[in-house]
Amino acid sequence: MTHAFFKAPKTVEDLIAGRDAIAEWARMTYGWMGRSPDYKAAFLATLGANADFLRSVPGQRAALVQI
Repeated sequence: MTHAFFKAPKTVEDLIAGRDAIAEWARMTYGWMGRSPDYKAAFLATLGANADFLRSVPGQRAALVQI
């Protein structure tokens, strides 16, 4: 099972589930998880999920998704 925060959201409910999942994780660890390496996985997954949009943006953002 994939943690809700790491799934690419497709609906508003998915966004809320991700938000709630990471908030609960922070509560459970008293904030000690902080900016663990997992935030990079979520960031990169977001880039991949939005690659078509980012390719349409001129400038440096488009260079992020040269696949």
